[in-house]
Amino acid sequence: MNLAVVGPLPPERSGIADYSAALLPYLRPYFGGVVAVTQSGSSCNAAPGGADAVYAASEVGGWQAGRAIPLYHMGCEPRYHGFVYELLVRYPGVTVLHDGNLLPFYNAVTLGRGDRAGFVREVSYVLERGDGHRRAWRALRIVQPLDPQETGMLERVARASLGVVVHSAYMRDRVLSAWDGAVVAVIPHLALGVGTSEAPSREAARTSLGLDPEDQILGVFGYIAPSKRVGSVLRAMGQLRPLFPRLRLICVGETVGDNGLQATIDDLHLADRVEITGYVSAERLQTYLSAIDVGVNLRQPTWGESSGTLARLLAMGTPVLVTDAGSFGDLPAGVVVKIPCGAGEVDAMVRELTQLLQDARLRERIGSAARCYMRDCCTPELVAQQFARFVRAAIE
Repeated sequence: MNLAVVGPLPPERSGIADYSAALLPYLRPYFGGVVAVTQSGSSCNAAPGGADAVYAASEVGGWQAGRAIPLYHMGCEPRYHGFVYELLVRYPGVTVLHDGNLLPFYNAVTLGRGDRAGFVREVSYVLERGDGHRRAWRALRIVQPLDPQETGMLERVARASLGVVVHSAYMRDRVLSAWDGAVVAVIPHLALGVGTSEAPSREAARTSLGLDPEDQILGVFGYIAPSKRVGSVLRAMGQLRPLFPRLRLICVGETVGDNGLQATIDDLHLADRVEITGYVSAERLQTYLSAIDVGVNLRQPTWGESSGTLARLLAMGTPVLVTDAGSFGDLPAGVVVKIPCGAGEVDAMVRELTQLLQDARLRERIGSAARCYMRDCCTPELVAQQFARFVRAAIE
């Protein structure tokens, strides 16, 4: 059996690209041949030893030679997944669904291109036909967005796929609620990046980045979007600063959407304690990951997406605060520190961070549990084995 892995690869600035590249070489032993399919083919780089060839999406005759089974990596960013969607609805395969809300994707590929009828057509597909038409046109007329909780737009992808891979029980339930005939496997998010033995020490990382070795550093990673709750993190910092005057926050990633972060930073007089880096290279990202004391990976709203940087931090043994919702709520107790959604979010962060920053043994205990969890459940070898088993079962 041959496999065609379809989706973005580095150097695309996508966590899904990093995930696919990390998994590729571990899938190789289970298949007679493995090829990668990207938007443009030669502009992307497959992981060393991971693929026999890299094809452009348009080179169907090439990547389908040998009757390769497609393994699609589907997310909600049209830049990286528009071609994936076009292929998966034409050529059945197994789909790795990385996002539980594809409504922004459909909005972009229909309304974003002036195709109002296309938007109505897609919404009608996932809702009852008559009601779908009515609600879609009403949303357009009064500019009232649809509710992603009810209209996650997963059904077409689920129906087009021989099987669907997700990373959490929450996502499995979301897919099955969209179409109860879906064949779904829950396969954990793999541990990305270098192992702890190869990562720079905290001291070396801080020296490299010019950070004070005595500071207590919180880190937020990935796209700095409103859903990352950075404003709440800043408000928690404002309360914590009298007790922890050396507390610092570093946000590593591109800023997306109207965060209003600078105004919040100025209002709380935190300009000297907050850094927003923008996009950084993979090597520099690893250095920042190694430099922090506590990670913060909040999401609200969340629709089941997973986080590659969270997986890296856990594998490194760094304690991380997560929102107790979606896929993050499925993580085992003791592996992460769970923060409730809603009005008590900031107070819960203040309480948990106070304990973590004051107690090095607590940080080590949580970090050790996280490291063991990733080692026992999420190594690339274990994840690839589960993928290979599911792909084979899906086509038999």
